[in-house]
Amino acid sequence: MKKKLIEVALPLEAINKESAREKSIRHGHPSTLHLRWARRPLAACRAVLFASLVDDPSSLPERFPTEADQDKERQRGRIAGAITVTVTRNEILTALNKPDDFILAIGQVDDGQRKLFYIRRPFQQEPDFAVESINYNLQDLLSRGESPA
Repeated sequence: MKKKLIEVALPLEAINKESAREKSIRHGHPSTLHLRWARRPLAACRAVLFASLVDDPSSLPERFPTEADQDKERQRGRIAGAITVTVTRNEILTALNKPDDFILAIGQVDDGQRKLFYIRRPFQQEPDFAVESINYNLQDLLSRGESPA
């Protein structure tokens, strides 16, 4: 039976940081509508669900033959060759409310080559109220990006 990512590597520090940030949101989050709104650890829930569904790279020796390749894939947090990138509602709202201050940074690693893209004003419209995150086409975003100087 293939090992799941949650059994091998769960980035607890990153999850804790995102959960703390999510808990301290004061604007643009449904929890700000009412004093008694119950806060849910959405970042932690999403991370645990994702890690329990995705196979660990060590379960795919044909794609990741060495321990270094497996570690690199675990750190990236998504499968190589992904065609979408997920952006949270809060990131989209921040980008729309502070367009001059927000830059979406996307990093790619292809055959050991690292590329970084900066995208200014990446989003055009606010997501619906009930939407927590949106999947964007990675190539569409990268086509509007620029490399750092």
